[in-house]
Amino acid sequence: MRESSVTTGNLWLILLLITIAIFHAVTIRQGHIWADDFAMCIHHAQNIVEGRPYAQTGYLFTPTALVGPRMYPPVFPLLLAPVVRFFDLNLIPMKFEQVIFSC
Repeated sequence: MRESSVTTGNLWLILLLITIAIFHAVTIRQGHIWADDFAMCIHHAQNIVEGRPYAQTGYLFTPTALVGPRMYPPVFPLLLAPVVRFFDLNLIPMKFEQVIFSC
């Protein structure tokens, strides 16, 4: 009896995650309304794909007018790099990847 309740609980969790993923995937739209740090991560991913220096994004860092860091940690850009490699700068596959990672 106890073993089946664990299996049932896992099944409900899987169904919930699938439902959330489907909802987010269906509501993906064209365009970009996220914060500017996502654009910086895309630049970093492009640099990884093209073999350029990681921090070479064109961002002009000014310590007196701090808007953002010189560069972001490489984890998210590394995850974006395969999508950038195969789909270039198409945001839709990047958004689908985010849905997968969120779930």
